[in-house]
Parts: sequence; structure tokens; C-alpha cells
Amino acid sequence: MAAIVREEAPPLTHAENEEFLRVLRDVRQWVGREPPEKVEVVFDGVSVEAEERVGRRALPTLPNAVFNAVKDERKNLRLFLYVHIFTTVM
Repeated sequence: MAAIVREEAPPLTHAENEEFLRVLRDVRQWVGREPPEKVEVVFDGVSVEAEERVGRRALPTLPNAVFNAVKDERKNLRLFLYVHIFTTVM
């Protein structure tokens, strides 16, 4: 049985990609269909948890990074009691 060898098409160049998008836009205009101005995506039953730093510790500086890392390790080792505040965004 002979093996079937499939050669992948070479990737599109920037010029080919621009040409494709131009043709796609021209066809859309010729058909009379315009892209929607706004696309809304809704997810049901999705929750997201995140931790945020506020105040001066939110700045991405080296001392803050070290302080945050030490505090996170203490929290992971459960050496101190931490109060969590949960906020619903939507």
C-alpha cells in the first residue's frame, strides 16, 4: 500500500493576504452585505476569579514584585489569615 503524501500549501505572503481581504471586501460590497458594526458574545454559566493589587502595590516595580511574591508564598503556606473580598462585576 502506497503512503499518501500531502504537501502543505506555503503560507500566504502579506501581499497575498491583502489581496484576499480586498477581494473579500469587494464581494461583500457587490452582494450588498456589510459587516456588523458590533458583535456581542454572551457566555452563560461562566465565572472568573482574579486577584488584584490596589494602591501603591499595584505598580509593577521590583520592590512591589518582591513584596507581592513573599506575601503570596506566605498565603500559599497558610502562615497568616487573609480576608478575601468577593465582588460581582456583572
